[in-house]
Amino acid sequence: FLPLIRVPTLVLARAGVGSAVMQAVNKVGAPFAAAILGSVLNATYQGQLRLAPSGHVVGIDMDTVLTIGAARGCDLAVLSELLPAAEAGLVEALCSDRVRDDAP
Repeated sequence: FLPLIRVPTLVLARAGVGSAVMQAVNKVGAPFAAAILGSVLNATYQGQLRLAPSGHVVGIDMDTVLTIGAARGCDLAVLSELLPAAEAGLVEALCSDRVRDDAP
């Protein structure tokens, strides 16, 4: 929302057209920005998964998780112990969702 934008090169007689153009850009720009951000986040998330040739998730990229954990100040020894169980739970949940989605 841009409440008061002054466009000095716009004559007063064309102010309505200028306002309409600004509103159109605002209405169209927000969905495009959301779509681009969603695509970037989705690609980043999928890049951290290990996939089988069939497309099923078989795990997460442990190096990426450890790097993120180190950046956030987590104890890497504890994180290394917890990751296999977390990965197994993630894979089980994703595979059970896929089986449910494939059911008739």
